[in-house]
Parts: sequence; structure tokens; C-alpha cells
Amino acid sequence: MGRLAGALAHPGCPGGGGAGRGRARLGYPRRAQRLHAAATAIRDEHNGEVPTDAAALRGLPGVGEYTAAAIASFAHGRRHVVLDTNVRRVLARLEGGQAFAPASVTRAERERAEVWLPDEPAAAAAWAAASMELGALVCTADNPDCGRCPVRAHCAWLAAGRPAWDGPPRVGQAYAGTDRQCRGVLLGVLRDAEGAVPRDRLLAAWSADPVQAERALASLLADGLVRSDADGLRL
Repeated sequence: MGRLAGALAHPGCPGGGGAGRGRARLGYPRRAQRLHAAATAIRDEHNGEVPTDAAALRGLPGVGEYTAAAIASFAHGRRHVVLDTNVRRVLARLEGGQAFAPASVTRAERERAEVWLPDEPAAAAAWAAASMELGALVCTADNPDCGRCPVRAHCAWLAAGRPAWDGPPRVGQAYAGTDRQCRGVLLGVLRDAEGAVPRDRLLAAWSADPVQAERALASLLADGLVRSDADGLRL
């Protein structure tokens, strides 16, 4: 793990000097950049070893509560509530009797998840992984296979006849037309170019909304993913 962190922290790794090249069209260069920053912090502040403590993990760039809990649980066998979309759906059906969890994590959800979490750290880590897999493979969002569910006898939602969701409409994450897509298009132009690209030519790649193109370019410059020099713009 330490060797991997050292490799990711190298300036030549995507996220360092070439953050935009490998993922320019995917719209995720910030993730590569944060991965590089986290690896650098692991190398410089943790002797090249990924922290095992969730609080220390949260101190790494780009690592939030969910990621820190997941790493501490899955990689190090620590006892932590790991709430992803799948786990939240399983618990909403199993105990809450609802088809889906609320749009954002609530205090009641955290308390419910804590009750279900075994006290023994290794068992808690196994439960975290198992509940996530249950939601991903069996208790799915659109086609739950209740006949295969190992906890169907205890499921409040199944016992109630699998009532339809009566909460706010569920909206998927949009990509088309977003700043993220715009950034990806601009990075794609720079990635494919052999040298610097004039500013006007780069912005013309996103002609649908010139203001959005300017905003996206400004954010790329601020993030350090794009450089400006006398010849134009480049990665």
C-alpha cells in the first residue's frame, strides 16, 4: 500500500503533472487531482502508509466521511457505519418499510444503521460489506429479488406488500449540459492538441453557452488542471 501511495504521489502520475490527460473526456479530472494530493499527503505525513484511523483518513484531501469509514472498515476491519446508496436502501426497506431512503442522510438513518452494526469490529466490517453487496445484487432499486433475500422474513417493506415510493421524485444525476461536461470537453481539446491552444479556439469547443465555457475554463485554471502561457492554453 505504501509503494502504491508513493507511485501515485509521483509528479508524472495522472493527477500530478498530467491530471487532465487520462480522464479528460470522463469529466473526472478533479478526482485524479485529489487522488494525487491524498497520495502525496500519505507519503509526506504518514510515512507512505495509508492511515487506519477514520479521523486521520478524513484529514486526507478529497476523503469525506463515507470514504474514510469505508476504508477503515473494509481495509482495516474497524467498526464504522458505512452508508452508501445500497446500504441506505436495504435499511429503509428492512426496518423502515419504505422503498427508498430520503434524498440525503438523516440522523434517524445514522441511528438505525448504528443499531444494526455488530459490536465486534470484525463482524461489523463483515456486516458493512455484506449489506452493501445485498443492496447492489439483491435488494436493487428497480428489480429487487426478494425471493433470494436472506433477511426477507424480517423485511418490513416486503411484509407490507412492497408499497410504492410516495416520497419526492427520484432524480438521477445529470451530466449533459453540466459544468462537469463542459470542463471535460475543454480538457479533451487540450489533450488532443500537440501544443498550446488559443483561448478563443478552446472556448469555441463549447459554443452552446459561452458564459458557461468561460466559467469552466476559469475553474480549470484555478484547479491547476490547465496552464496559460504566451502561446495559449495547455495541460
